[in-house]
Amino acid sequence: RVSIRSNRGVYISGIDEFANVFIKGFTIKNFQKEVLFILDGLQVGNYSKIVNIVNPSDIKSITVLKNASDIAIYGFVGSGGVIIIKTK
Repeated sequence: RVSIRSNRGVYISGIDEFANVFIKGFTIKNFQKEVLFILDGLQVGNYSKIVNIVNPSDIKSITVLKNASDIAIYGFVGSGGVIIIKTK
């Protein structure tokens, strides 16, 4: 079963911990790079790594970084975009 959901430039393909998160506009000739998740300042990795770490009720804020100057400090790892999650 494949589920595709989209919200304000971010789309999710798949379900549960097997989902992949992408930011629209970050594709290069059919190459899609997953989003890098930052949790309270620490690089966690992709969605499958963060989904079981964070309790949604503990989330204080979510910021989506899309422009080159914002994601440059994350190098290639962040080249698919970066989502910063801050907890309470």
